[in-house]
Amino acid sequence: MRILHCPTGVGGNAWTLSRAERKLGLDSEVMVYQSSWIGYPADINLHLEKYSKAGRALKMLCFFLKALTQYDIFHFNWGSSFVTSWHYLSFLDLADLPILRWLGKKMVVTYQGSDVRQKSFCANNFAISPFAEPNCCGGVYNSKTDAVRKKRAEKFGRYADKIFALNPDLLHVLPPQAEFLPYANVNLEEWQPVRKGESTKLVILHSPTKRGLKGTKYIIEAVERLRDKYKHVELMLVENIPHSKVQELYRQADLAVDQLLIGWYGGLAVEVMALGKPVVCYIREEDLKFIPPRMKKDLPIINANPDNIFEVLKGLVEDREKLNLIGEQSRAYVERYHDPMRIAERMKEVYESLCTK
Repeated sequence: MRILHCPTGVGGNAWTLSRAERKLGLDSEVMVYQSSWIGYPADINLHLEKYSKAGRALKMLCFFLKALTQYDIFHFNWGSSFVTSWHYLSFLDLADLPILRWLGKKMVVTYQGSDVRQKSFCANNFAISPFAEPNCCGGVYNSKTDAVRKKRAEKFGRYADKIFALNPDLLHVLPPQAEFLPYANVNLEEWQPVRKGESTKLVILHSPTKRGLKGTKYIIEAVERLRDKYKHVELMLVENIPHSKVQELYRQADLAVDQLLIGWYGGLAVEVMALGKPVVCYIREEDLKFIPPRMKKDLPIINANPDNIFEVLKGLVEDREKLNLIGEQSRAYVERYHDPMRIAERMKEVYESLCTK
């Protein structure tokens, strides 16, 4: 049984999960189409960014034909298949799925966020969402992209053997057989808890990839207000830094604010919690029905939204002992729910059940 995670390495989730699968004895590899400035590793990188449009298509086709002979299970990430990245709106989109099904290959797909999140649904159903913001992400999300994401999800619903979502809000728009899966993006041996030495300075970390989605402007405004009264408060804004270099920066923080609009926490939060630090994030109550009850009960995230982020941060600044306690709870939470080995064991069960059908 050979497993290929592909065709992106978004968030590092595929890589860390694949390494854990290997520790369980599975033959698991990660393939990405092209390099990213973030720098997540992969076993196979086709470096399509180096080729012309025709060259990319040819290289992709050659790899696809080779992969058909080498792998039994294709674990797609970012709601993408082999024929997605370069044919976004064409009739060829996801055209490989029926071929894989016809050849008896098993398919798992993991959705991670903007690969299926739809502006119209969020705007019509959520009081707080990125799409309620003026000109969120420069108009990238619109009725046309919504239609594409919906069509893709429906097609994966017909052909994929298993569908997962790393963010619970995505389950509102995914096929009914989809289920929640926690992030597996942190190797717990490499992200050990750290306790800062005594310091009067309190460092608040925020690390957005897209400011409009994360609600960055509200965080900056809140910290600026805090600094008017508390001169020892500092905002560490980490942007455009390769992943290999971010851990040392994160270790310098006292707490992190992840995102205030999406309704769930992201990979940054998992990394920071693994370091034993508390995280502030907007958690949407109506999405919690999709996660296990025990996970909901144990959730250590400090809930905040654009309307109350200043008051939430002010309370934490004034009670630093509380930060230490929540930090300890956060590390324990990651060990229980985000340990890649536990998630890999779940994947092993899934893969084996698919291969016995």
